[in-house]
Amino acid sequence: MVLKDFEGGDLFQACQPAEEVARTGKDAIRFGAMKPVGLTDPRTGRRPWAAIQLRAENKEKTAYNLVGFQTNLTFGEQKRVFHMVPGLENAEFFRYGVMHRNTFVDAPHVLDGTFAVPGTGVRLAGQITGTEGYMEAVATGLLAALNTYAEAIGADSVGLPAWALGALVGYATDPATVGYQPCMSTLAWCRRSRTVSAAASATAISLCGPCARGPRCLLGHAFRLVWRRPVIAFDLYDTVDSFIAYIARVEGLSPNTVTAYGSRLERFAAWCEREDIDAFAADVRTIRRYLAELSREQVAPRTLAAHLSAIRSLYRWMAAEGIVEGDAVSAIASPKLPRDLPGVLTTQQVEALLKTPDTSTPAGLRDAAMLELLYASGARISELAALNVESISWSERTLRLWGKGSKERIVPLYRRALDVTRLYIEEGRPELLARAKRRDLATGPHPLLISARGNRMSSAMLRRRFHTLATLAGIPADIAPHAMRHTFATDLLEGGADLRSVQELLGHASLSTTQIYTHLTPDRLKRAVAQAHPRGE
Repeated sequence: MVLKDFEGGDLFQACQPAEEVARTGKDAIRFGAMKPVGLTDPRTGRRPWAAIQLRAENKEKTAYNLVGFQTNLTFGEQKRVFHMVPGLENAEFFRYGVMHRNTFVDAPHVLDGTFAVPGTGVRLAGQITGTEGYMEAVATGLLAALNTYAEAIGADSVGLPAWALGALVGYATDPATVGYQPCMSTLAWCRRSRTVSAAASATAISLCGPCARGPRCLLGHAFRLVWRRPVIAFDLYDTVDSFIAYIARVEGLSPNTVTAYGSRLERFAAWCEREDIDAFAADVRTIRRYLAELSREQVAPRTLAAHLSAIRSLYRWMAAEGIVEGDAVSAIASPKLPRDLPGVLTTQQVEALLKTPDTSTPAGLRDAAMLELLYASGARISELAALNVESISWSERTLRLWGKGSKERIVPLYRRALDVTRLYIEEGRPELLARAKRRDLATGPHPLLISARGNRMSSAMLRRRFHTLATLAGIPADIAPHAMRHTFATDLLEGGADLRSVQELLGHASLSTTQIYTHLTPDRLKRAVAQAHPRGE
């Protein structure tokens, strides 16, 4: 619950409230504040699934701090949520977390390279300059002190090389910096120039002198965001955590994909630990042995291919990072998988389904909008769950979707879908919010499809609603929401749309993915033969 206006604004990315981290994916916090780096359960000798670190608050060690669990939850919610943690059921909370706002100066335009306010004899350091973090606060304080002393004795000012802290100082004091925001310092390895680069990490702005690609280098080639080499001294679990952080933060993969990769790679790490295998020296034979064990456990071929894909990505990253020599795993070919034809709905089934919601109720108006948008846009259920009211352009009659890999696409909407959605937004959605005693924030984004409690509906909730409506419409139980996407594509092709346009509308990266729908349109192929073949009559 946001209590103050400023709490609804942008949050410092390097110090997110725990609930904001958790909102990005169900396992996100497990790779953050609850990451059990360097911890071993003394009872089992194995690394726990997750851990919460407690830091002593006083000398007597009668009070402890939950490390990394800054939060903006109300006090009542903090008590309820943190009492759910195993081991904290009976904990007594003597102080709850609160949101705070740091005030900082526009350092690039009011401070020089020594953190001095020109013409005043005053220097600033720490958070007031927009530099966040313990190390950064100490370092900028020392730099300010050294330069004050140098100025007093008439010595040359003290500067720093363009590494982590030097890059931070450069970013914070460069007059060319635009839109200055709080930042921290990080180090990274640049594959292209084979040099160490540095950047102000929280701002997505980098200073990479050695590489000709300049500021975009760190974002494109920074695989480790702290030191490059120490990961070698850690176990495979820690390496997996670093890889997961990379694909989430640098490659920008979706939370669902990140979670799937994490679970598959942790299973592989557990197997290596159980079999006493050095994963950093693994070869083709080792990986095939692991895949064989999965096969004996009757893992489906498609799931087996997904495990191999995750492992291959991990080793490709480790090879690029210099953690392992070469990438032997890439030599393992993925198993040949049958291309199952996707299920589609008939015209009669679609019509029956779209008529099922009871539009005399707020929930029915929402369900009607959900079904119309699915059929009108070909959206995935996860894309539908992520929609906001602001995603619809009424003047352009389009819908903005965010697909896999955070790829954006614009899909036109037919009039009926727009009308049904508008009716829900104007009548159904406000009623759902009122019944839940909730209200929209003054500033967006505002979730489009909301539950009876006024919260954004998740993919799982929408999927359950679809199955309920499909059952009422007499549609077989094995039909999933994805069938609406398949039906959307098939109907377009049957209507004469070209394959390239359908690819764009579906957001497919490869045309070969879209081509599967050509197998579903024999009538279209018959018409093509009849029209084009000399003896096609």
